[in-house]
Amino acid sequence: MFFSLAGYVFLMKFAVPVIYSHMKIVGLGGFGTLINSFMDKIFVAGVAIALNEYDNSQKLKKREQTLLNEKIQSELGFLKSQINPHFLFNTLNNIYSLARKKSDETPQIVIKLSKLLRYVLYGTEMKFTEISKEIDFLNDYIDLQKIRFDERLKVDFCFNIDDDNAQILPLLMIPIVENAFKHGAAQSTKNSFINIDLKLKSGMLHFKLNNSFECADIETKKGIGLKNLKRQLELIYFDYSFIEEIKGDIFFTELNLDLNKTL
Repeated sequence: MFFSLAGYVFLMKFAVPVIYSHMKIVGLGGFGTLINSFMDKIFVAGVAIALNEYDNSQKLKKREQTLLNEKIQSELGFLKSQINPHFLFNTLNNIYSLARKKSDETPQIVIKLSKLLRYVLYGTEMKFTEISKEIDFLNDYIDLQKIRFDERLKVDFCFNIDDDNAQILPLLMIPIVENAFKHGAAQSTKNSFINIDLKLKSGMLHFKLNNSFECADIETKKGIGLKNLKRQLELIYFDYSFIEEIKGDIFFTELNLDLNKTL
């Protein structure tokens, strides 16, 4: 109350007479009118300053978001550049193994490999791709691996999706499948298995894989591919879970992902 009264006196005795020194003020009514005019100007100036600050803050936020998006796209590009040679290196090792055995399957594998590489190089340039294309890629990759392992490896790949055109990050699931072959069947001296189950309903993806393995060192199962996968999930998807678990001689991997919620 005291400060409000003091402020009013200050306006009446000092501020208003100085600002409106060119005008003749008659009575308290004149002062009241001038004060109202003065306060209106302060209000308008305050609103103008507030709007200017808001506009500047929005521009700053937009710039920060643009820089963040550019950083994300740059990192995604780097992650993809890691996947491609990593995948190629592992697949060429498979071909080399068969070539040493002088397998009649080698020409067929080369054809399958060229199809896979065509997709890796030219089918993954966009940020997202259709899940149906990813499933075709997984099927081709599994067929390629089956040729290498013959009867000592059993692979079951079941999928049920309600939208062939649902958008997903390219090559998102292949590190999980590749990991199962590399650290499961390839390291096993006896019959092995890989079970893959993929479901998509209303944009919710559930991808489960379990495979037999004989390696006691858990850390050997965490190579570039899975680290790369986890980072891509962090960069692009809001709602996801990625679980790795070992039970006895079986390695379980589960990816749950809402394809509708992306950055």
